[in-house]
Amino acid sequence: MIALAVIGILYGALVALVQSDMKRLVAFSTVSSLSFCILGIFGFAVSGLDGAVYQTLNEGITVGALLILLGFMYERYGTYEIAAYGGLAKRMPRLATLFVVTSLSLVGLRC
Repeated sequence: MIALAVIGILYGALVALVQSDMKRLVAFSTVSSLSFCILGIFGFAVSGLDGAVYQTLNEGITVGALLILLGFMYERYGTYEIAAYGGLAKRMPRLATLFVVTSLSLVGLRC
């Protein structure tokens, strides 16, 4: 299981790097980060299990918020393509701010 978790971490991260679709990027990023939870669970230590539960809860809340914000962006732009979101801060400054804060909280969970 540890080997599968490491494969999941690497596969999710590498596939997320090449995505041009924002929703798919979030999905593969989530696969990668939740593979860290599997690694913690199968480390057979109490701290690994505690960290896995904490990470799963945080990931669920943060990714849920990020997907809601992506839904708002889809309603406005009609696409999930990253290249189409240029000038987002000009058109929707509050949404862009919330998106940055949510993205940074998601990045902060992985450190």
